Amino acid sequence: MLTASCKKYEEDGSTFRAKKKLTKSWVYEAKVLSDGTVLTPEHTYIQTFKEDGTMLLTSDFDTAYTELNWQWEFLDGKMSYRNTLDNWGSYILCEIIKLTKSELWIRTQGFDNGVTYGEPDLEKYSAL
Repeated sequence: MLTASCKKYEEDGSTFRAKKKLTKSWVYEAKVLSDGTVLTPEHTYIQTFKEDGTMLLTSDFDTAYTELNWQWEFLDGKMSYRNTLDNWGSYILCEIIKLTKSELWIRTQGFDNGVTYGEPDLEKYSAL
């Protein structure tokens, strides 16, 4: 008998098929600051994760449209992932709190050349 061992995320979902669940487009819905304040974005942000380890971040600011190409990789047995902007010493570590087919909750922490910046924030995304 073959059994698979899967870890569970803090809130919901398991690491089983995590790559399949993550590799799609996610729209940014809200940020919960460490003091409990909930912020909703004024502009549209979409992260599209691809199976080849790339992620396209698109955003729309009024009349401007921006695309950034990132690299992503799972860490810690698929309990988190790291986003790295091409050729930069900065990255964002994303602890997965919830990952289902339709919802992604992550706790983010930024790093710039090995130094942390900002407070960890909880972010909510919905699948497109």
